[in-house]
Amino acid sequence: MAHMEKTDRPMNKLKKDETTTGPSPVSVTRTISSPARKYRAKPLSKQDVISNESLHFWRKKYEDMIHYVRESGVSVEDADDDEVIRLLAEWNGNVKDAVLNGEKGRAWRKENLPIPRAEVLPTLKTGKFVFAGYDKVGRAICYYRVKFHNPRQFAPLQSVKAVVYLYEEMRAEGRLRGAEEICVVVDRTDAKSANMDIEFMKLLYTMLKESYPARGELFLVLGVNFIFRKIWENLVSVFLDAKSRSATHLLKDKKELLDFIEEGELVEWLGGKLPYTFVPPLDE
Repeated sequence: MAHMEKTDRPMNKLKKDETTTGPSPVSVTRTISSPARKYRAKPLSKQDVISNESLHFWRKKYEDMIHYVRESGVSVEDADDDEVIRLLAEWNGNVKDAVLNGEKGRAWRKENLPIPRAEVLPTLKTGKFVFAGYDKVGRAICYYRVKFHNPRQFAPLQSVKAVVYLYEEMRAEGRLRGAEEICVVVDRTDAKSANMDIEFMKLLYTMLKESYPARGELFLVLGVNFIFRKIWENLVSVFLDAKSRSATHLLKDKKELLDFIEEGELVEWLGGKLPYTFVPPLDE
């Protein structure tokens, strides 16, 4: 894909003749030329996203977004270009949705970040959340080991904060690749009904979509039987938007994980070759 066209001027101050409508939106992980065209699952850099062929489109959308912000009074004008692009990509170029949900996400981050280690330490000690390896297109893999989760012990927000803490830790250490996306593997191996937490899953989807737009791009739910599939379809899937539903894959067994993750990047406990031993974090 062509490199980004350089300009020293802020995107919201470009000349009017540079804001003509261009091709359809290009998200951080997809290239879409029409609603019927399927995306190609490949993590893209910011330079890839603002390619020559789509540059005019994004400039126009950016200006539309700034105009909407000023008219509506929503205070997100200090958002950097990367965040604006991700928001527009996440919400399919819908300026109003991008602004309103972007504000929700920014409010959540302002209220909750940085997350104190002591606050999430009890959750981390369970070993139910593990970051290990990368999927076939470079997303960092976050494993959610359902059998170690007790909904009566941890509220949904506590669990979400633990995921965010680990993600931000990897981000700070430079261990995230490309577009900083993650692949969430919901590992239901040996899990019982008492471990199920539908509200946590709903909150995780919402938090990623609003607070980390165009980053939570793939959800793999492992160990799906007939009963769980019906529960998912009736209690979770109906809650999700079309993009989140299409990013979620319900898998029967471990072998299906290899469609998304190379054997060498899949942890050994799921039949892969990536060694991983959970070491409980120490108290501060």
